[in-house]
Amino acid sequence: AVDVRGYGASFGYVENWIGPQQTDDAYDIIEWLSTQEWSDGNIGMTGRSYLGTAQYFAAASNHPALKAIFPEMGGFDNYNIFYSNGIYRSDLAESWENLTRALNESPPFSPNGVAPIDNDNTGRLLEKAIGEHSQNKSLVETVQHLPFRDSVLNDSENRPHRLSSPAYYLEEISRSQVAIYHRTGWFDLYAKDALLYYGNLDNPQKLVIGPWYHREHFGFGRDQEKLRWFDYWLKNERNGADEDLNITYYVNGLGWKKSSNWPPTSLANKYFLNLSPV
Repeated sequence: AVDVRGYGASFGYVENWIGPQQTDDAYDIIEWLSTQEWSDGNIGMTGRSYLGTAQYFAAASNHPALKAIFPEMGGFDNYNIFYSNGIYRSDLAESWENLTRALNESPPFSPNGVAPIDNDNTGRLLEKAIGEHSQNKSLVETVQHLPFRDSVLNDSENRPHRLSSPAYYLEEISRSQVAIYHRTGWFDLYAKDALLYYGNLDNPQKLVIGPWYHREHFGFGRDQEKLRWFDYWLKNERNGADEDLNITYYVNGLGWKKSSNWPPTSLANKYFLNLSPV
């Protein structure tokens, strides 16, 4: 478990909400993990929401040791996250800043804040990390002034929506050939995002869409599926993880269904018109 640059016990600061900075950091972390004496050199990643999106950026780093990822509820297009049909969603940016503010402070005033590491007896490293976190760019102040997908920040060449969107790194993600197991929910903000990933990548991949919001996974053996996915791609165990139909989805009233393509053949090209006399 790694604290993102600019938060928790990590040093540095965040220039963009997510993007190339996390790609570079992911490469360095994977390099370190894969070269330890206790490592066999095969690396997998898992996480939800922001930590799901971060995995797509990690795949874009194209480190040869990263073999498989299991992103849950990950974002595809940064603009659509903060601008719903072009209308700014202040609630999302503000709630993010409220949740992460504690990660830039230290206990006891922030009980969930930055914890000192074992060898920092004097607290010097803790103080240094928190000091660097103060340079984090405000998400609210950034996105509220970016009304268009290609808006630039402060008359610079920085286009945060593009930098923070894995949608603009699909070629790099595909080139990595990292095996990807997408998981999302019909009622989640990122339901469409998982389908866009699946339809635009040619990596080995699977997709599950359940009757969930952002945190649930009831009715689906998520942890068992993770283990099976990683056992197959990291340990080369022939457990059939590659033999199942690629897409598992839930239909209200009918339960779980499987398909080898999206949209499923049984639903493709069906249009329902409501015609009434003029």
